[in-house]
Amino acid sequence: MLGHQSFWWLVYIILFDAEYFYSQYDRTTIPELKVLLYNPSKPEEKCPPFPAMLFPLNDCNSTSPFMVKELARFLKSILFGLLTLGGDAAGRCTPKATLWGIMETTPGMIALAATVLTFVCGPDQTFSEKSKGQSCVDWGERFLLYKQAILKFPPEYYERLISWYNAQIFGTCKDKTATSESTSAKKPPPPRGRFSDVDDLIQHM
Repeated sequence: MLGHQSFWWLVYIILFDAEYFYSQYDRTTIPELKVLLYNPSKPEEKCPPFPAMLFPLNDCNSTSPFMVKELARFLKSILFGLLTLGGDAAGRCTPKATLWGIMETTPGMIALAATVLTFVCGPDQTFSEKSKGQSCVDWGERFLLYKQAILKFPPEYYERLISWYNAQIFGTCKDKTATSESTSAKKPPPPRGRFSDVDDLIQHM
C-alpha cells in the first residue's frame, strides 16, 4: 500500500522505534500510539473515527480538525520527495506532483493522508476488503467518512483548510478573496448518506 520511502518517513515523523511498524508487531501495546488514537468521546474504541492525531496538538476539543502538520508533510513527501521536507531539492527525478498534474490540495488528498496515518498507528496489519483487523475498521469506509466530513465543513473553514494545505505542500497561499471564489466554485456536494460521527464533528465546530 505504501512505498518504501513513505513507510519509513511515517516512522520518522512519529519519532518512535522503527520496530513498532514491522508487519507483525502488536501496536496495541504501545502507549504513545494509544494516545494518538484516543478520543475521550469513544474511549472503548481502538481506532475511533476522529482520534486525537487528526486535531492540532492532539486536542480532540480543537475546532480545527485535519489541520495537522504531519498530514501535510506526509502528502508533501509523496508529491515532492522526502528531501523537500528539509528544504533541499528533491533530486533529478521529476516530482510526482508534476507527473500527475497536481497543483493544489483536494479533500480526497487530506482524507487519504488521514486514513493512512491512522491505519499505520493502529493495530491492523493490512488493508483488506475480505476481512477486518483488530480495529474492526472498514478502511474504505473510513476514507469516505473523512472525505465527507471535509466536504461538509462550513465554507469558511473549508476554504481556510485547503489554503493552509496549499501553503504547507505547494508553498502557495492565495488571498482570502481569491481563495473564496475558487473553492466555492470547485467544492463538490458532500456524498449522500448520513454519518452521525460527521454530524457530531460539524456541530462541535
